[in-house]
Amino acid sequence: MALFFTFNVKSLMTKWLCQCVAMAYNEKGLYGADGILVLKDPHGIGKTTFFRKCCTIGQIYFAEGVQIDGSKDRLIESTAAWIGEIGELPRSLKDIEYMKNFITSAADTYRTPYDKKHESHPRFTSFGATTNSDSFLKEDTERRFRVIEVKDIDLDKLNEISFEKVWSETYGIYRLLGQASFRLTQQERESLREANREYLVMSSEESILRDKLDWSQPGANYAQRGHPFRLSGTAIPFLTVRSTAIV
Repeated sequence: MALFFTFNVKSLMTKWLCQCVAMAYNEKGLYGADGILVLKDPHGIGKTTFFRKCCTIGQIYFAEGVQIDGSKDRLIESTAAWIGEIGELPRSLKDIEYMKNFITSAADTYRTPYDKKHESHPRFTSFGATTNSDSFLKEDTERRFRVIEVKDIDLDKLNEISFEKVWSETYGIYRLLGQASFRLTQQERESLREANREYLVMSSEESILRDKLDWSQPGANYAQRGHPFRLSGTAIPFLTVRSTAIV
């Protein structure tokens, strides 16, 4: 499985696996997941297959194409499995904000069809997601989303992996470290936040700046593609700038 990313892929993957184990032992609903593993790019390379193969204890514990919209029925469906795969991350910032809080909940409160009152149900689910979008995060949510850019997945090699052994080793890490086995360190959170800035949804002004300026130019000499100029209020009328340089 070829994975390419600027962050420590091994660390992200190991901590997500440990999170899966930890959530399986969350009988009292005392803690929630720390984040969601996101496999990005392109269609049809087996990203969903990876999440399905992880669930070796039985496919009834795997939920494919999970939708999270705030409704009670979706809530029950999405938290009924051990590993839930969100088929495509939502594009609206409002939905991303809701998902950020949802995926890290320690327990869910709802009334099942045969219950007389609402009850708290410990969360046992760890979520993964796939996307081919380049911009899907907003500020203050990105540390919950552990994005790995996938160039290709060798399905033959994936099928050769003994996930029973993987889970055995992962359980050993969880037993040794407890919640620290899946929580990111402060340094890891800072590194992830910086790496995930690439996937932030930009304003229209930011999109114009990204597309129109040649960011390879040094200092104040940023140039519109093919047309050098100094950054100023006259060069870009909709901006009020304090100086002629971007630092």
